[in-house]
Amino acid sequence: MKTAQDVKLLREALDKLGLGEVESGMKLIQVGGKPVRFAEDAGAIVQASGGEPLEAEFADEHGKSVKVVITPQAELQSGRVATGKKSFVAVEHLLGLTPVMARASGR
Repeated sequence: MKTAQDVKLLREALDKLGLGEVESGMKLIQVGGKPVRFAEDAGAIVQASGGEPLEAEFADEHGKSVKVVITPQAELQSGRVATGKKSFVAVEHLLGLTPVMARASGR
């Protein structure tokens, strides 16, 4: 069950992302004019857009819908890498590739 704090945090996150019209409980039903059933569907459509803005439509169970324009932005993914049996380190990566963390000295 959602608390008032949960709803407040969701509202703040949606507003920050430019999705102020999207309401709690709405589901993403289409992106770029193509239906979305699974997260992978949306990911593939966005990836194929080449970074161009896309229209996304969200709807609730009563048929109320909201259309917004989203603009894809490339960013690194976050993950954890085991450094021992019970220890992990957070890393940022792109498809498992990490940025250069250090370079060898010129000596």
